[in-house]
Amino acid sequence: MFFVFSKVVWFVLSPVNLAILLALLAALLAFTRWARAARWLGVASLCFLALMAFSPLPRLVMWPLENRFPQQPAEKGPVTGTIILGGAIGVARGDVVLTSAAARMTKAVELARLHPQAKIVFTGGAANLISPVTKTESDGASVLFEGLGLPRERILLEDKSRNTRENALFTKQLVDPKPGERWLLVTSAWHMPRSMGVFRKAGFAVEAFPVDYLTEEKASEFVRLSGRAPRGLMIADDGFKEWVGLVAYRLAGYTEQPQPVDAAEIIRVDGAALAGDDDLSLLHQPDRGAADRLHQRAPAVGMVATERARGFRGADRAAFAALRRQRQDRGFQLALVGFRHGSDFFRARTWPASCRDSGRRGRHRRRTGAGTSRSARRR
Repeated sequence: MFFVFSKVVWFVLSPVNLAILLALLAALLAFTRWARAARWLGVASLCFLALMAFSPLPRLVMWPLENRFPQQPAEKGPVTGTIILGGAIGVARGDVVLTSAAARMTKAVELARLHPQAKIVFTGGAANLISPVTKTESDGASVLFEGLGLPRERILLEDKSRNTRENALFTKQLVDPKPGERWLLVTSAWHMPRSMGVFRKAGFAVEAFPVDYLTEEKASEFVRLSGRAPRGLMIADDGFKEWVGLVAYRLAGYTEQPQPVDAAEIIRVDGAALAGDDDLSLLHQPDRGAADRLHQRAPAVGMVATERARGFRGADRAAFAALRRQRQDRGFQLALVGFRHGSDFFRARTWPASCRDSGRRGRHRRRTGAGTSRSARRR
């Protein structure tokens, strides 16, 4: 039921679909007594579509999602297995078709060659709501991996899942992870927060390995216009979908937090709180290594409700609050820099200096009454 409901709701709330539906509604109302309102609705839908296509807003929406979990080197090991989430591959006319998220598949092949003993797990079935599907994403992944020279015995396929939550549940049943194993989760960086949340909720300790970035860590991302409308609309669609998905999964109880916290942040904020739950030696190693190995332990949501578990969840919430304040301050500073640059540009090119000076003189006269007679000031 949740799967069907989510597909229908997102069909309406998708930014591109919403703009088109509003424009169609405006066209229908144009021939009724609400013609004036229809014109305003049509203009609003067109402006909304242009905003999504050309403005920096889609990148602003995407930026905090992609910066939630840090990048890491691919050669670092050992690795028990790599889990690749679907959404990047399909089959059409008997041939493999890659989507814009193809980096998930290419990075999976790179990891498989760097770690020849690691298992390769692909999870993805058929997420189509209406038309029947004869070939799943797992079928396409199998053809691609074997065609690129990966041994069939290393590949595990999960072809029943339709969304991210089912990816986590069915993959855990398939691989049956053991304590101490290191599993990498490969998906798009903007999709990683929701993915980590559902895997932790399922009790599967995985380590985030984000790929397929769509934004840069630069202040120019906040002021730069998009030169290609299709790319801007794609980023807007993916970004808003993830935020809606995070809220929906939290309300449905599929995740514990709107945005899961990276383990490295927990160590930096309150490492002592983890001493009762994790190996003490982790806290004395370099930050990167401690954070990486901390992913191996069972997540807090899967622990027995003891004092240690409650203490860890408290530390997790404190880390999340501190990280949120830190990133809000950073985002505000970057946005302020962009606003200042943009406002300077606007003033320099729109209003001549003589106009600005005359405007200041006019405001001064109105406040002080300079240049008017005494009788006029009394009136």
